[in-house]
Amino acid sequence: HCSTGGGASLELLEGKELPGVAALTDKAPSTSDYNDDNIFAKIIDGTIPCFKIFETEDVLAFHDAFPKVKGHALLIPKRKGYTSLESMPPDAAAAFMAELPRLCKVVKRATGCQGLNVISNLGA
Repeated sequence: HCSTGGGASLELLEGKELPGVAALTDKAPSTSDYNDDNIFAKIIDGTIPCFKIFETEDVLAFHDAFPKVKGHALLIPKRKGYTSLESMPPDAAAAFMAELPRLCKVVKRATGCQGLNVISNLGA
């Protein structure tokens, strides 16, 4: 199944108090929760194999081991120590996200989809 999705702009939420959610700030979350023994660190180190789509100095793109849909792929930063996108320094986040269009093009070409969903599991 191929589809596209949309979302709310963070600009609309900046600095506003939402029920059950702290106000958005420029402060990055703590990286103290990072576990050097996590599965993605092992994939980056090569101790757990993956079906690689492409790799750069900054990222690794690979097929999900348990795909939920045709074309299910992951893009992970190779810089370790961060549990989420918002905890990364801007230069690391930019280098990571710069490869997302490339992965989207590869998945669309391989699956024949007209659109796709991009999901971020920030620290999940």
